[in-house]
Formats: sequence, C-alpha cells, structure tokens
Amino acid sequence: MGAPAVATAGAPGAAAPPPSPPPSSAGESAAGGTGGGVVPPPPPAHFINLTNGVEALPALVPAIVPLEAVRYTRLQSSTCEAGDLAGLLLHADAGLLMHAALGGAVYVYDLGSRNAARGVPRSLWYGLPFVAFAANYFCGRDGSAAATKDDDGMAGVPPVWVRGLNVARPWRDACARLDRRVKKRMRYYRPFAHAMGSPPPRLYGAD
Repeated sequence: MGAPAVATAGAPGAAAPPPSPPPSSAGESAAGGTGGGVVPPPPPAHFINLTNGVEALPALVPAIVPLEAVRYTRLQSSTCEAGDLAGLLLHADAGLLMHAALGGAVYVYDLGSRNAARGVPRSLWYGLPFVAFAANYFCGRDGSAAATKDDDGMAGVPPVWVRGLNVARPWRDACARLDRRVKKRMRYYRPFAHAMGSPPPRLYGAD
C-alpha cells in the first residue's frame, strides 16, 4: 500500500512548511512574548478519521509519523449526508480544533469512500471544509460582517467552493443558526487563535 494522497478537500493553501523551533524562553507569551512577534505555528498533526482511516496506518507509520504521534477524530460521512453540521463540529476532536486555531497544518486520513469514481470520502470533501469554515467563522476571521439594511454582510467573505458550488453563504447562515452549546464549543478556541495572530485554519484531507 502506497502513501495516502493528499486531497484538496481541506482549507486551501500550500503544503505545510518545516516546523519552526519553539520559543527559547518559557516566559514568552503565546502572542510573541518578549520579542513582540508571533510564535510560529506548531508542527503538522496527523489524524486518523475513524473508522476507515485506520487502513492508512501501515502507510503512515513509521514512514511519515511515529505511531505515538498519530491522533484520532470522527467526521462521519453519514453525518455529512444527513446535513448535520452541528454533529460534525461536536464530533471533531478537540485537539484537531486547537491545532487548527494555533495555525498548525492538520492532515486527516480516511479511506472510506463509497463512490469509486470520485474516490474521496464525503467526510473529506464536505465535512472537513465545513469544519475549517466554522473555525474561521467562530474566530471572527471569515471576513463577514453584521448584516444591515443595505448589505447582507457577505461583501468580505471569500467564496468557498465545494464540488463547483460556492457554499460560503449557506454555511455562514448555518453557523449563525447553530445551537448555543455548539457555538460555545467553537468560540472556546478564539482567544488561542487571536494570540497566534489569527492564522487561517489549514486542514487537509488525505485518502
């Protein structure tokens, strides 16, 4: 079995650069400490999407990452098919959301596609981009503004393309309508993102 291919289903952007060294002093703050700069993002994190992502382990370990560094999350294709966006955010691993808030690259592996022609699981081409969008939205960095009589607040929101459709508006509206407990969970990561300079989430699907 070869190494999993990295799909473009996640947040846009180039491959993650080599990790930068951590701050030299324990007294430096997350916002840059004594130097006033921004701390570099953490190194890439690798997540197995349960349960079919487990099949990627032989190609992933130890060639790419040691077994003890592999993490796990659960973004179910059935949840995507049901349009349960709240469920996607509730089941996303807290470590994944924190890593994304800190600006680290996140790779999610899933080999459970039900469509042999398309090959990419729905959890990666739909679920993962929505998690990235919601992370942006709840950290206040998606470019949207409060709607007014003359403006719907979408002027500064970049398009989000999923299978040829711009889903930025329906996804923003869905985020605004989410249950309070889901909003509270997602907003928890906002101060960490702001302390790191509000980097955009870098989520990549690999199948």
